[in-house]
Amino acid sequence: MQRRNRFRPCVEREKSMTKTLKSWLCLAFAGILISSSQMVCGQASSSPLPDITFSTHIPGRQPPFKIVQVLIDNKPIPLDVPVSVSPGWVNRLAIVIQNASKKEMIYGEIIVEFPETGTGESNKPILTTVNFLGRQPSHAFLRRDGTSRPVSDVMLHHPEIHIPPGGTMRFTFDANPNNTLEADVYRLAGTVHKVTVLPRTFFFADESTWQGGWFAIPEPPPVVWREVSPDGF
Repeated sequence: MQRRNRFRPCVEREKSMTKTLKSWLCLAFAGILISSSQMVCGQASSSPLPDITFSTHIPGRQPPFKIVQVLIDNKPIPLDVPVSVSPGWVNRLAIVIQNASKKEMIYGEIIVEFPETGTGESNKPILTTVNFLGRQPSHAFLRRDGTSRPVSDVMLHHPEIHIPPGGTMRFTFDANPNNTLEADVYRLAGTVHKVTVLPRTFFFADESTWQGGWFAIPEPPPVVWREVSPDGF
């Protein structure tokens, strides 16, 4: 399935906002700011927006985190049932994730997917936005030959996070009026009825990782990563 990724500088941990791009993901999407009587991001619409059903998808079993809340305007919304939204809702969306492991979490990344913006085929990818908090550990950039992939200055200097077991992290969207994501979503989809939250990558203080249902612990090259069961994580 092809996805068109929009990187948003819009994640925060508790009270602090962080702005960045994920260094190793080499995808980009050129935002197009549009004016429309029906929808301009952050402005009033001439007609009500259709209700949207928010859902989550977490592959595998026993993930080391929990999705605690999905919120709009700092108010929790129910999942898997239609909810009413108003213009600018994308900028007011927040996702709270809890560390359900026994380890300190140092990096978290989620995807928010708008499935009606494409078919998933290469000529019509689905629009997504990727948000992350924290820094990936040095082992994440290690190659099998013992060298390391280049790390961008953005990632090197991105604010660290240290989420203890049971602690939470909050992913939010930037309320900048130049944020064109919502306009792009409606331009591509026409109307929006579905949004999916997809937790993707998490790293922990011991450099172990969960990625899309895959648990792994670090090993010296050339192995680099050794897959383990949730119980062995």
